[in-house]
Amino acid sequence: GGDIVINQTGDIDLPDITAPAAITITATGNISQAGGFTSVIATGAATFNFGDNLTLDGVNDFKGSISVDTNGSGEIQVNDSFATEIAASNIGTGNFTLTTTGAVTQSAPIVQAAGAGAFSVLTGGAEINLSNVANNFTGAVYLTNSNTRAIQLRDVDAVVLGYINQQQNKAGTLAVTAGGDITQLPGTGIVTGTGGATFTGVNATSVLL
Repeated sequence: GGDIVINQTGDIDLPDITAPAAITITATGNISQAGGFTSVIATGAATFNFGDNLTLDGVNDFKGSISVDTNGSGEIQVNDSFATEIAASNIGTGNFTLTTTGAVTQSAPIVQAAGAGAFSVLTGGAEINLSNVANNFTGAVYLTNSNTRAIQLRDVDAVVLGYINQQQNKAGTLAVTAGGDITQLPGTGIVTGTGGATFTGVNATSVLL
């Protein structure tokens, strides 16, 4: 089968979709799923362009990469039943939450607009690797995984950490690298595995946790 392309003026509420190749959905308003009970299964790349909110809270399976693009202030929520590869994404100023049972990786930069909300990734017992050199997280970053899996985070300039949670009695490692200061949002905490944690800022005095 071929690619699926959907263009909508205003909001779109997605039914069950099975895409044998790539899928591109564009809406000037919200993109959502029918009460969280529908699913998007995409074999190829999945691209979502929207003006307001993106709510993909169904039982989804993005087998290819997923890309989101908005200049707005809407909320972004994505659920994936397996591993997730994030392609080039511009995610506006709203909060971003990705929940998946598999590993989270990326193939291109993730860029938040200035003054953005929180960027959150929650996985099961799987790796989180957000180490693209051109990432730019302007909101606080929250990352959670378990088991022995590593977390890697990179930002082109300063980065603010929210809660970072790994399984304490497992050999997971944490590595955070930034081109500016690495700081922590007041009132949050960092729990690491036994594999150790590394924080690399722009200079020896730029890690303030």
